[in-house]
Amino acid sequence: MKAYYFVFSALLLNLALGEPTKVAVGIYFESCCPDSQDFIVESFTPAYNTPGFTDIASIEMVPYGFEQYNESNGGTYMYTCQHGPNECLGQRIESCVIDLEQYNAAAYIPFIMNLEIKLNAIGCYDEATCCDPTPYAQTVANDLDMDWDAISACVDSTQGDDAVLYQAQLTQQLSPSLSVMVVYPVYIIYMHIYI
Repeated sequence: MKAYYFVFSALLLNLALGEPTKVAVGIYFESCCPDSQDFIVESFTPAYNTPGFTDIASIEMVPYGFEQYNESNGGTYMYTCQHGPNECLGQRIESCVIDLEQYNAAAYIPFIMNLEIKLNAIGCYDEATCCDPTPYAQTVANDLDMDWDAISACVDSTQGDDAVLYQAQLTQQLSPSLSVMVVYPVYIIYMHIYI
């Protein structure tokens, strides 16, 4: 909850100073990380659903976290995730949705929020309990009138590799690493979410 108040305070500061620029919020997370899920479910979702929030905040979600990849001799990629292979699959699905929605936050954020809410509600988090997110992702896609066949095709192809690699690049550019970042003109404020 502290994270919610911090983000909200930064947004209010932006409004109080009369700045026309939106506050940039980057959320770097892992699909099966309990801390990431708690942040998305308990802090980010209520903030995002607050009327006017998207008028004053520009949001980017980056599903990668501590994921690692290696390219094989054949040009394919092997992924390893902190919370197991199902976390890699969840992040790949989310990366594909971001890519297919052409990085339009208003289109992909509801998918990620709803998927993480579902996974959190059933206890699908951390290495011991990280479940296959596919059926839940398909349900969320159908509920949001998204093309599940296109998402699935991306996940099963090199398009999925490219989508994940883009998230990797964004994550690797962070300093300090793996933080929720609130960027205010001139000042950069970092807030760790312990992922």
